Formats: sequence, structure tokens, C-alpha cells
Amino acid sequence: MGCKFLRLVTFVILLVPLLLLAQQPPKAVSEFSAQVLPSLTEVKLTWKDNSTDEDGFRILRSTNNVTWTQIAVLPSNTITFTDKDLLPKTKYYYRIHAYNAYGRSDNVSLEVFTAFVPPQPLDTGAAILSGGIRISWKDTSDYETAYVVERKIGDGGWQEIAKLPGNSTEFIDKDISKGGTYYYRVYAVNEIGKSVPSPIVSIFVNQVKRNIILAATDGGIALYDVSQPSAPSFLTLVEMKNAQSVFTYNNYAYVADGENGITIIDITDPETPFKISSFDTPGFAYSTYVKDNIAYVADGEKGLVILDISNPQKQTQLSIFDTPGLACGIYVKDKYAYIADEKNGLVILDISNPQKPMQVGMIDTPGLARGIYVEDKYAYVADGEKGLAIIDVSNPAKPVIIAQPDTNGTAYNVTIYNKYAYIADGNGGLVVIDVSNPTKPVQVGWYDTYDARSVCIQGDNVYIADGKNGLVVVNVNKIGKPIRNLSQVGRYYTAGYAYGVYIQGSYAYVADYYNGLVIIDISNPNNPRQVGMCSTAGNAYGVYIQGNYAYVANYGNDLVIIDISNPNKPVQIGWYDTYKARGIYVQGSYAYVADEGNGLVIIDISNPKNPIRVGGYDTYRAYGVYVQGSYAYVAAGDNGLVIIDISNPKSPTQVGRYDTAGYAEGVYIQGSYAYVADHSNGLVIIDISNPKSPTQVGTYGAYYVKGVYVQGNYAYVANHDNGLIIIDISNPKSRIQVGWYDTAGYAEGVYIQGSYAYVADERNGLVIIDISAISTFSQPPTGKVDVGPARKIKVNGNYAYVINSGLSVFDVSNPKFPFESAAIGTLGDAQDVFTLGSFAYVADGLNGMVVVDISNPKDPFVVGRLNIGNNALSVYSQGKYAYVGTSNELVIADVNNPQEPKDVSRMTLPGTLRSIYAQDRYVYLACDAAGVVVVDAVDAKNHVQVGVFDTAGRAFSVQVVGKYAYVADEANGLVVVDISNPQKPTQVGRFDTVGKAYDVYVKGNNAYVASADRGMYILDVSNPSNISRISLVDTPGNATSVYVQGSYAYIADEANGLVVIDVSKPAQPKIVHDSPWINEIRSATF
Repeated sequence: MGCKFLRLVTFVILLVPLLLLAQQPPKAVSEFSAQVLPSLTEVKLTWKDNSTDEDGFRILRSTNNVTWTQIAVLPSNTITFTDKDLLPKTKYYYRIHAYNAYGRSDNVSLEVFTAFVPPQPLDTGAAILSGGIRISWKDTSDYETAYVVERKIGDGGWQEIAKLPGNSTEFIDKDISKGGTYYYRVYAVNEIGKSVPSPIVSIFVNQVKRNIILAATDGGIALYDVSQPSAPSFLTLVEMKNAQSVFTYNNYAYVADGENGITIIDITDPETPFKISSFDTPGFAYSTYVKDNIAYVADGEKGLVILDISNPQKQTQLSIFDTPGLACGIYVKDKYAYIADEKNGLVILDISNPQKPMQVGMIDTPGLARGIYVEDKYAYVADGEKGLAIIDVSNPAKPVIIAQPDTNGTAYNVTIYNKYAYIADGNGGLVVIDVSNPTKPVQVGWYDTYDARSVCIQGDNVYIADGKNGLVVVNVNKIGKPIRNLSQVGRYYTAGYAYGVYIQGSYAYVADYYNGLVIIDISNPNNPRQVGMCSTAGNAYGVYIQGNYAYVANYGNDLVIIDISNPNKPVQIGWYDTYKARGIYVQGSYAYVADEGNGLVIIDISNPKNPIRVGGYDTYRAYGVYVQGSYAYVAAGDNGLVIIDISNPKSPTQVGRYDTAGYAEGVYIQGSYAYVADHSNGLVIIDISNPKSPTQVGTYGAYYVKGVYVQGNYAYVANHDNGLIIIDISNPKSRIQVGWYDTAGYAEGVYIQGSYAYVADERNGLVIIDISAISTFSQPPTGKVDVGPARKIKVNGNYAYVINSGLSVFDVSNPKFPFESAAIGTLGDAQDVFTLGSFAYVADGLNGMVVVDISNPKDPFVVGRLNIGNNALSVYSQGKYAYVGTSNELVIADVNNPQEPKDVSRMTLPGTLRSIYAQDRYVYLACDAAGVVVVDAVDAKNHVQVGVFDTAGRAFSVQVVGKYAYVADEANGLVVVDISNPQKPTQVGRFDTVGKAYDVYVKGNNAYVASADRGMYILDVSNPSNISRISLVDTPGNATSVYVQGSYAYIADEANGLVVIDVSKPAQPKIVHDSPWINEIRSATF
């Protein structure tokens, strides 16, 4: 009995653990995985069942890994499940657990993206072009997001060289810097990862030669070496009768040669290219595109001609497709040919079988389709006078125009590069449009050329086939941020409301409303500080500085004159009540006040302590005024711009008016244009070349424009609550905003000096903004630059200083390709310039002499002015003194302190002083009809006339070399005067230049004479008594001034601008931009 009981207890004890074990939850699954099925809407889940006691499985899904939804309950022993009706390209999260009556296992999780790694790109190919190596491949996927191109050279490692959008099928590697074998492979990429690499393709490149561009010209195909883009050099010409365009492929150039069809040129050696074959197409070959040994020819009225060129020496016609219009342009991408078909717009052909092309789509563009470029899913059509047509061709059977940005000229050709469209716009020049969003294109750049017909790009340079102007190279490396958000570097909070500002030297003079005139030291723009203040009793709106005086337009107390000779202690010395003064401009001995109640008021300030009104003209309202030459330009509120003749200040008369659409509050004049701050109508640009008939040429919409300052190619606009806006006005008819800074206050006025804009920001005081980031296209290298009515020129080192309506500075470090680096609109009517050291001295008409700091020629600025009370016509500087010529006086000024030039003495002359030359103690004066006057200036305060020689003509210019004075004597030609005895100058020689001799420069034994419409004479003056002609070069305009440096002569050629002539061979002078074989360039390519 006892034993039985013991066995029973033992059995019960053993049974309890087994029962407890049977009541536990099942084990978790393992090897949980997911497979995306081809539909991309289904995911197959699989796992390993690690239990024998589960009742089933539950599967949960999430799209954010936070909120979960149960999507399936599965029976026991299940090891797979397919989740359906999912979204493609979406991330999903899954959990699975086993369960039974006693609970559930731990969750096992995974995530999956409903897409595949793209398949391998196939059919990789490579071809050598003049501009690089083209890599191509077959797009084998519909769900890649990008393609990555990798390269290695020789035994080097693989490097990524490009990442391209999905659906791309080719890439041009332009960075071919050395010879050797180049290897390429391509990956397709998406969110999952990257594909297996494409088959590797290799191509051998001989030792890299120069960078060559080919241009289709009226004389044939011209080849240029552009290894140095700023100095392209002509290599040779392959003569043809009617070359229209050229395409390069594997060391061959395929020329669309008009009625002669296609001509193929071997360009393996660019210096000795030669024709190898031709094919006479039935129509007129306008352009061609070559791909995979097939040439596609836009053949005018005959449509598309397709040729097999696998043997370049013997082409074979594969097919012809007659398009409805005139086939002018062609682009091939994938299996489609896109044809610019003139009146018929865009025609799309399926060319998967080149022997049987089929039309699949067509769309009529508004203009005349001339050129075509295709990128991604868009076709860009140069549409003649209608500009650029952007067409969605994602479905080639149903192309759709999505945008039509108009251009100013006639669009002939277009190229897309880095999300910009570069358009050859005929007489509209080069137009650059941001097409990063093709549905919303934005013009971001423009450059004026003669007749842009074609455009191609390499790196930062655009090469323009510019008709009769030849090949033009424009650097566009600074495009990419068309609107530059600028930065504030300093601010000074004035106690009043800052309405106006004027900068002279290291000081800013602020018209500070009820606080009067505030003087701020800006020598450190980051830390401006107030040094002086003068109460004006009224409300200061505007200020103008001349010499040691500040002239304040002071509403209520009107014109207030303040002595600022000590900026720390300004003192009011004069006052005149005009009624409601709002604006002020000073020229010579007169202050011109814009008076809200009285219009223009003219005040004689020759005695600053006793200003006297001498004249006025009631413009109804007047808020701003600018004086240039004999005219005052008045911003007259709702009366627009009023132009007043002030040649007689006592009796001013209105000669012209333009009624702007807004409310004119400010005006600035540069050259032949008036820039009007027109309040709600923005900035208005008015052509004032004929003051009697001003005409509007452009506007820039910016609400509440209060003030404007113009320097060089930019207008700086005080835009009230929008701060400072900077507008590119290089083409007044096509304005582009390039910069902006939103000041904290209300921008009322602006002044520019150097790299800074000084803004009168009302309650926010003076704001200083760094504008050094503002830039534009570099100028084209042509050897000739249009700078307006060029009058005088001086060259100093690598820079030429040209007088037009102001002062323009040109970089001539490469004399063949000068470009404008800076410009200053002087306040008067600039007549002459002289450079010495870090300063340029400008004879600025009625504005007297202006001193310009040129220590940085790219950033010149005015540092001083001298009012001489007369019309400054000529200038020369020697040491501490400057000599200024007027209609009847020689003025000697002390310029030891360039910021404060001082009138030292004056001498009355017998004629108008046209030119000045100083040597040792003597100053030689070209005095028009009075001839040459010699002055002893050893004592600057008591200079004495010691000699005179009356030339037979009108002495316009004089230069002294040794004991001779060389005189450009207008109609009398070149006259040489012996000045070995300054008291008795005598003529020793003369040469009749036929044209009017305006200027002379002597170097060595040669004299260079600017002779108006005859151009430039080069004369041998080794024997001054027997002058002989060496040569004559006819400049395009009227040569008015000449300067020689090194092997080049620089000519101010009046309306034709700056002309540079190579005089290294005086008997054969040559304008450096000329090309003797070519009259017109139509197309260009690498």
C-alpha cells in the first residue's frame, strides 16, 4: 500500500511540469523576408515556422512604423502570405507573430519598398567628338531615378563623373585632359540601390590637342583654337559655297552645305582639315545630326533625309521623309527625330527603323520654328519672332506646348546646359532663360550682340556665331543665382528720418528730416560712426556735396548751405527760402532746387554766404532734379519727367516732357537715358538723346520706388518698404533684377561708392550694403567695344580709360579682346581724362574737375571735385598740380590732397583750351584757333605766358617729345613746332592728314594721328622737317583720340567706341578683330 502511494505521488509530480509546458505561447518565427512582385503593388512575405502548437499567425502592416493595422490572420503551419493592392514606390513595415490559447510570440519585423533595383543598362557605346567623348547606353528600366556614369583612365581607379536624370541615354565627357584609354560604365539608380554596371566600354584618345571650334561661315568652315577662350585664334578655312551649320562626330565634321547637300571633312588634324566626300541631298541642307553612324539631315522643303555614314567616304541614302513645312533644325534622341519645321512647328518622327521613318506627332508653334534641342521629356524650339517654345514630348504622339517665353529678337537657335536655355536671338543677342521648371521659365541673362545665329557651350563660355560680327565668346560662369540676396555690413541709427544721402571720401552726409544734416564717418563700413551734425531748422530731404559745402534741400527752411571743411564741426553759413525744397543738385556756381510748391528754382551760390535766386521754372510739382550739360531733368510728381534748358540760368525754358504713369519722385541721368523713380509705377527708363522728344524704352515694375542711383550697368533702386533693389540695365529695353536687400526701415534714397550701397532708410537711419557680389556677363572679346560717343582715351598698364558720357574703364591685358571692367557716370559732361598713379583726373564740363580713385581699376570711385565755374574741357596732372582747360582759361589746381583739390591760380587765354601737356617747368597748350601757347608754371601761383605759335588750323591736341611739340591741327593736319627756345617756338614741319587731325601720340620715330573719318595715320617723324606717311588704317567711325602702348594703338572712335589696332608692323597696321576671309558666321560647334 505504501509503495503504491509513493508511485502515484511521483507520477503526479512528473506530470505537472509537462502540463505547464503545454500551456505556453508558441515560439516566434524566423527568416522573415519580403519579395516585391513585378506589379509593384504586391509583396510576398515568407517565414520559418518554429512551433508545433500555434493556432495561427497574425500579420500587421504600417506605413509609418507607428500606427499598425492587422491585415491577415492565417492558420497554423502557414509559411507564406501575399499582400496585395499596395502603392508602388512606397515604404511599408510588416510584423508577424504566432499565437495560441495561451498567448502570442514576440513580433518579428521588416520593412520593404515597393520597387526594384533597376536592371543593368545595356548597349554601351562611346564616340569621340571635337568637344569630348559621348557615352551612350540603352535605357532598360521604367523605374530608375538617375543614372551614374563612372570613368577610369588607363590603370587608374573608377571615379563618378556624372549623375543624370532618369531616362537619360547619353553623356558627353568634356574633361579630356590627356591622351590614353578611357573606360566607362553606367549604373541605373533608384531608392532601393543601384543596378549591376553596364558593360564597360573603352575608347583610345590620342594626345589631346587644342580645343577647337568649327564655324559655318559664308566662306566655308572656319576652325578656331579656343584653348584660351579670351583669345581665340583663327587656324584655317575649308572653302565651301553655302555652309549653313556643322556637326562633329568621331574626328569628322558633317557640314549642311545648302543646295550642295552634306559635305564630310576630316578634322583629325585641325590645322590641315580636308574634304573626303559629299552627298547632294534633294533639297537645301540647313542642319544635320549624327548618331550611331547615321546622319539625319534637315533638308528644307524636302524634309528629313537619312544617310548611312558608316563609311564616311561613301554615304548611302536610307530614306526621305517629306515634312509638311521647311525642315530647318534637327535633334535626335532615343528612337525619335525632332524637326523644327518652320511654319509647321515641331514634327516628331519614329526612326527606330531608319529606312522607314514614321510621323508620330506634330504641333504647330506660334512662330517660325528654326532650331531645336531636346532634353529629358521636353523639346525646346527656337521659334523665330515668338521666342522660345517649350514643348512636353513625354508622349511623342501628343506633344503639348507648356510655355512660350518671348524674346526681344528673332530666335534662331537654342542650346540647353545645366537647366538654362541659351538662345541665339538674332539682333536680340544672347538670351539666357532658367528652365529648371520648364512650366515657369524665367529670363535671367542677356548679352547684346550684332546678329546671334547659333550658340554652343563649353564650360563657362558661350560661343556665339554672330553674323558679320564673327565669333563672340561670352563668359557666363556667374549665372545660376539671378537674384542675389545681398548682405548688410553696417548701420548707423540717426535720430531723425533719413531721407537722402551723399558720399564724399570717407564721409556719408545724411539728410535726416527734423534732425538736419548728420555726418557719418564710413572709413570702416562695418562700424560707421557719427562725427558731426548741423540742425537745419526745417525738414531735411536731400543733400548735395560740392567742395567744402553741403547743400541741403530743407522743406520749411528750404536751401541751407553748410560749411563742412571740418566734418566734426559743420556750420551753417547761408540760406535761401524757396518754399518747399525736396531735392537738390549743384553744378558750377548754381544750385538747382526741386521745390514741391514752385517747381525748379535756380540759385546762384558763387558766394555761399549770400545765395541769390536767378531763375526758375514752375513744373507744378518737383521732387527730384538732375543736371547734365545744359539741361535740368525734373521729377515732377504726376507731371512726370520735365526737361528744362538751363543754358541761360536766368531764363530757363521747358523743352521736353514725358508723362510717366506713376508719380515721379527721383531721377538719375546716365548717357542718353533718364532713370525715373516713379513711385507705384516702378523704375521708368526714358531715352533723352533728343531732349525735345523723350521716349520711354523700358520699365521695371517695383511698387513704391522713391529714389535711384545708376552706376555702370546697374540701377540701384530705393524701393521704400522693399529695401534696395538692383537692376541690370546693360540693355535699357530688357531689364533684369540681379540683387535685393530688404532693409529694416523704408528705403528713401541711395548712393553708390566702391563696393557699397549707402541707403537712407528713413527711421532705420543709414544702412550700408555690400554689393561686390553683383556681376554680369563678361564682355565679348571682339577687339572693338561699343562704349557710346568715345571722345578721349588714356591707357595706363592693363587698363584703358575712355571718356564717353562719363568714364569707362576697360581691361586691355589682352589687347585683342578688351572688355569693360567698370564705369562711372560723372555728374557733368565728361570731355577729357588724365591718369597719374592711383588717380584719374576728369574734365567734366560744367561740373569742373573730378578726381577718381583708380587704385582698383575694377572698382573706381569719385573722391574729389573742383568747381571751376566754367566748362572744363581738358586736363593734365603733374606731381602735386593739375591743369584744367576751359573755353578761355587755364586753371591750376593743387591736388596734393585729391579729396580736396584747391584752385591755386588762373590765366586768361586767347582761345579755347583743347589739350594740355606739361614738361619740366613749361606747360604747352593747344588753344584751338590761337595755336600753341607756352606757359612757364614754375611758380604755380604766378604762371606766365612766355611764347605762342599760331598754327594755320585749329590746335586740338599737343604732345611734347624732346625739343619738339607735335600738334594735331584739325584741317591743317600734323604740325611740328621747335620749342628749344620756348619764347620763340617755330614750325619745322607739317603733314596734311586730309581728314581732321584731332589727336596725336608720338612714340619713337612714329607719330600716330587720330584723323576723324580717315581713321589713324602712322607717320615717320624721324626727320621732323620731312615727315612721311607710313600707313593709314580706316577705323569704322570717327577717330577722335589715340594712345599707344606696346604694340597696340587704342582709338576712341566716337560712335564706334574703343578700337584696338596692332601696330607692331607700322607699315601694316591691323584692327585686331578682323578676319580677312570671313564676312559672316552662321553657326558654331565643338
